[in-house]
Amino acid sequence: MPGSAPARGPWRRLWPAAGLPLLPALGIGFLGDDLAARVLLGHGRWDFVLESLAPRGGEFYRPLGVLWLKLEMLLTGGHPLPLHALHLTVFAVAAWQTGRLARRLGFSGPWEAVAALALCYPGRLETAVWLLGVFDLLALVLVQAGMLVFLDPGRRRAAGALAVLAFLAPAAKEVGYGLAPVLTLWWLAGVGRRAGSGRRLGAAWGGAAAAVGLRLVAFGGVGGYQGTSLSAALGRLPRVPGVLLEAFLHPVNPLPGPWSRAVGIACALAGAAFLVLAVAGAARLPAVRRLAGVGASVVLLFLLPAVAYLPTDPTWYHSRYLALPAAGIVLVAAAGLEAAGRWRRPVLGLVLASWLLATAVNMVPWVRAARAREVIVASVERVTRGPGPHTVWIDGPIGHLDGAHLVGGFLPFLLEEELPGREIRSDSRFLQRLEGRPQSPPETSGGTLHLFRFVPDPPAMEEIPPTDAHVRGE
Repeated sequence: MPGSAPARGPWRRLWPAAGLPLLPALGIGFLGDDLAARVLLGHGRWDFVLESLAPRGGEFYRPLGVLWLKLEMLLTGGHPLPLHALHLTVFAVAAWQTGRLARRLGFSGPWEAVAALALCYPGRLETAVWLLGVFDLLALVLVQAGMLVFLDPGRRRAAGALAVLAFLAPAAKEVGYGLAPVLTLWWLAGVGRRAGSGRRLGAAWGGAAAAVGLRLVAFGGVGGYQGTSLSAALGRLPRVPGVLLEAFLHPVNPLPGPWSRAVGIACALAGAAFLVLAVAGAARLPAVRRLAGVGASVVLLFLLPAVAYLPTDPTWYHSRYLALPAAGIVLVAAAGLEAAGRWRRPVLGLVLASWLLATAVNMVPWVRAARAREVIVASVERVTRGPGPHTVWIDGPIGHLDGAHLVGGFLPFLLEEELPGREIRSDSRFLQRLEGRPQSPPETSGGTLHLFRFVPDPPAMEEIPPTDAHVRGE
């Protein structure tokens, strides 16, 4: 029965084992924007951190995330393995928070089982394995901390803590502004409403208002990505139902192979099971209503801020957009488990097994991307051993590999760190296309020109003659 002492059994110690499919992240290294972060935040440099506190215009205001990553660089010496280990630890803390939220909302089973589901949910892998996913990860931890404070009936100085958390969360990432609105929705629905809860809610809005004020002062305006607008966001709203369907029923990357489709079928069965149970149980069990209602509010209110940038397949491509919504998906799954009664164990087993397999599937492109990065570096290293200067140009899909970040436009940062002391000018068709420049090898004024074509499967770098008309885009 809800509220009774749950039989926790082995879950108390074993729930972190749900993170085992994430362990290959320890060997992934730096990919995508991480390559720039390693240069801009490494080697004792603080200029980028200081600029993030008071930028002269810009796209985003995330000083806490930048400072956190800088401190991580100092703590780990900028080595990728301890950096990834630290991020996986923080990700486990976020999963623990989700389990505690489920317990506070009335989940009568072992809350550690919900934490295990949060740890292995496959649709936000980028948050766990990509170092620049730390912005989403910090926002997730801060927002969930605020939720726990709001729901804690006996916490002293809760209003002050909520004000601080609502102020800090957007400084990690803008999605953190959603904390005060989601708590307001809960309060209106009667979730967490008790003596003093109105004061807590006002404190959350006060912290959010202070965060908005700081952003306006720092930017001298609103800031934000170029080309985004309310009309563009509204134009992408029709994508939301499909994204939600995928996030609940098919959070699997279909590209690694036909076996991923089998895992997708298992995920669809598991998702359908807990959704049907949650809907059916909401009519008769208050705990199921709370879990399902709170979960749905978290999914929707934290997905809407990303609508302007939302791809159609965010569970495996830019899956950081689901960092916070995924906590809501897990709470809805907990609602289904709460309603399952004697079927709780088989439903939990089905969800856990399918999500663990899907996480393993979704990890495959990241491991391949790390291998591809090494192939790129080794090829450039080989041809630039002679005295410089050298010019390197790469054709091929170096931006993403089956949804995982690869090198993208950060090739100069990669070569600067991996091949120090060499005079190498680099460019790529990818970056030329991204910047709207002519897509052809650069002209050289002295030095040696090296042209490559990157082939993703299996990853290889093919040398091509400078006269190749295809490469020159003619």
